Amino acid sequence: MKKTSTVKKDGVYTSALYEQCMERIKTNPKTLFELLTARLSAFPKKDLYGSIKDEKVLYESTEEIFKKIKKMAAFLGQISSNNDFIGIYAVNRTEWCITEYAGYAVNCPNVPLYSTFQAEAIKYVLEETKMRILFASDVKARNLYETVLKGAKKVNLKHLILYDDDQELRNKFMKLGIKVHSFSKILSEPSRIESSETNSKRRRAKPDDIATICYTSGTSGMPKGVVLTHAGFCAHVAGFCVGYDANIYMSKESEIAYISYLPLAHILERIVITVVISIGGKAAFFRGNPKTIQKDYEIIRPNFIAAVPRVMNLFEQKINEEVSKLGWFKKLVFKLCLWYKKRKVAKGQYKSWLVDMLVFNKVRAKFGGNLEYCLCGGASINPEVVKYLQAVLCMGIFQGYGLTEGLAANIVQPTSCTRLDTVGVPFPSCRIILSPTEEYTEEDCGELLLNGPSITKGYYNQPEKTKEAFTEINGEQWLKTGDVFKFKDDRFFCIGRVKEMLKTSYGEYIVPERVESVFLGGPITDIFVTGTKYSDNLIAIVQTEDEEYKSEEKMLRYLKEKGAELCVKRKINKYEVPVAVIVITESLLSLQDGNLITPSFKKRRNRIYKYFEKEIDQKMSK
Repeated sequence: MKKTSTVKKDGVYTSALYEQCMERIKTNPKTLFELLTARLSAFPKKDLYGSIKDEKVLYESTEEIFKKIKKMAAFLGQISSNNDFIGIYAVNRTEWCITEYAGYAVNCPNVPLYSTFQAEAIKYVLEETKMRILFASDVKARNLYETVLKGAKKVNLKHLILYDDDQELRNKFMKLGIKVHSFSKILSEPSRIESSETNSKRRRAKPDDIATICYTSGTSGMPKGVVLTHAGFCAHVAGFCVGYDANIYMSKESEIAYISYLPLAHILERIVITVVISIGGKAAFFRGNPKTIQKDYEIIRPNFIAAVPRVMNLFEQKINEEVSKLGWFKKLVFKLCLWYKKRKVAKGQYKSWLVDMLVFNKVRAKFGGNLEYCLCGGASINPEVVKYLQAVLCMGIFQGYGLTEGLAANIVQPTSCTRLDTVGVPFPSCRIILSPTEEYTEEDCGELLLNGPSITKGYYNQPEKTKEAFTEINGEQWLKTGDVFKFKDDRFFCIGRVKEMLKTSYGEYIVPERVESVFLGGPITDIFVTGTKYSDNLIAIVQTEDEEYKSEEKMLRYLKEKGAELCVKRKINKYEVPVAVIVITESLLSLQDGNLITPSFKKRRNRIYKYFEKEIDQKMSK
């Protein structure tokens, strides 16, 4: 049996490496602090975290970072109690990770706050967790003060640790009765470690203790706090390690250099960076400004990145913008080389020395020149975008599927996979059941249910929502994902959502996300497809930056022509081609204060529909 195969036994799907993973869990570190300690023993002098300063990336070794973690843990040991939650409110930076591991050292679970959370959501998280201690950058602390704490009658926060010294900000929080500390000053106190070393050891976290509560707003309502344990993280690391050792997840030939730019509050970024440090790699942080991220790539020169489809689409768009500026001959050369390279990519060959030397190495250099692998997850991505970027950036892109509740990686493509319409095989630490639904009753198809050591035990302080999220099968609790999958040819294929399918009067089911993914690209920057109760037809809400297609008449013509092509290729059915369009020039993220999109960039379909309901009704009634 191949190591990349899926095993099916008694209706349960697992990776061929599942049993090996279970054995690895027994011998691997059991908590995240133990994981970092193991890294210290194995690679004390190796670069761990890096920051950009003066257009250069400066790394600190495992040994240097560990000393800072111990100092911060000693400080936390003095101001906290066992299992106190510590909030982190900042963009990705070295201090973020030092805080994270210092908390693990004294069993203080972290609660990251998304930058995109509205004031109401932040207030809700602070109150639900009874948070007393918060680490924050000056920008985020100022936002917290102005939108949540200013004028508040009661403030539960007792300690604010600022990553950036700001006396004015310090005074504002002190007036609220909050003690304000300087992160850098805490680390500069030489006697800090010795004073609380014994207390830190006594409070060290255990495998089943909470490591983090990752709040996810999902598609509606107040955020839900997903409870994730040390054992869960370590099980996922073990799963990656057995795959890494078997050479199905990246190659072991080169040391991993990773750029961290997806929010660390996002579980995908957390698990990826945890895996990177566990296998001896290094991670450098972008400077926090999306406008300068390309320059950050050039400075950090990563060979591995994680991305979401929105980022991949942006990469393609920016590259195409540069190509459009070329003269006709260079454009022709680019197109011919792209055609040739896509044929190589289809065979799993991402490099071709001649065409790369002629064209693609120049593009690749804009992203550091070293890219080899990209893990893409979070939502459906257009296969054409994947093929384009694999060819142009000379790197393998392996897709995955996962939930915050499942620690982000539950089904992942082996890097050898050349099929772009599948998300792969079960992750080694996961077990899967496909539960038949009303619409899908055939074998090997249904709602995806998850079980395994890395799956959440539920939502913090929300027993009813926890109960709703699970179903019992043969005495075991299985997480209901709400996503419909099909298993075919030893691979899993995501069909859509259980509750987000549109049903025509003819009994045909339409998956909006799948339709959106095939239309995305070209003049379409973003697209939302929906229907109405009283019509079998679809309408598309399209964002474009192309002046030519800002006319709804021209955009609709484009959609119909594109739809006809897709029908001929049997990518979609005729009834899946939109018959009406609403053109917008602003992104969905910028509308309604960002409330139409989740922090992990998923569409809140019900909210988007309500926001455009009048226009939809007008268009569809014609």
